[in-house]
Amino acid sequence: MIFVVELGKWGENMATKYTWKQISIKLSLCIAACLLIIGILYGLAMIFGERFFSIYSPFSKWISGAVGFVFSFAPFSMAEFILYGLILFAIGYIIFTIIRAFTRTQGKYNLLPCLLRLVLIASVLAAIFIVFWGLNYLAPPIEHKLGLAVEPQRESTLTAAAEWYAAQVNAEQNLIQRDADGAGEGGSFRDIALKIPEAYKNLIKAEPVFDGGALTPPKRVTNWLALSYARIAGIYVPI
Repeated sequence: MIFVVELGKWGENMATKYTWKQISIKLSLCIAACLLIIGILYGLAMIFGERFFSIYSPFSKWISGAVGFVFSFAPFSMAEFILYGLILFAIGYIIFTIIRAFTRTQGKYNLLPCLLRLVLIASVLAAIFIVFWGLNYLAPPIEHKLGLAVEPQRESTLTAAAEWYAAQVNAEQNLIQRDADGAGEGGSFRDIALKIPEAYKNLIKAEPVFDGGALTPPKRVTNWLALSYARIAGIYVPI
């Protein structure tokens, strides 16, 4: 909340140096610059396709690995709490702006620059996400890299494939530790999470296309139910 108040004071100090119109123009130009960066990157990805991602994907993987390594000390997903912090900041800033608008005694309080500041923050965050990770959604389908042909199959073919995979799983069931009732003992979330980097290493040896840089254990998401209702299937930023 202190940061929200300080940001509001910064906005008022700006108003003493520039007119509201000048501030609005400056903020609008910054927003336009962020949107221009996003547009250019999207255009390059769409036009050059695989040639663009031959450069972007290694860069994105390196950034993801570096960020994941730096924040690997945290036992929880910091991205989740950053998300909550941004939501609280937006709510707090809106409330602060409304209060200042109704309690201001000198002159008229212009809401446009306040709204533009919020839009600018959102634009900067969106640009950062697109530059470092977001364009991966436009990357060529992974089946191309794996040399697989994705096409409709008959129901009998899918049934046979499901039965084959079920047989493979049943053949390996003796490797699973079980309790007295026969239920599998997978261990705690932390136990399973610590095994995943090694499993990914084995996967990368077989299929290098899955190499995503530094391998760190996945982190528990505390409020998974709320995130699922918000259509957020996971926290994709590696923190």
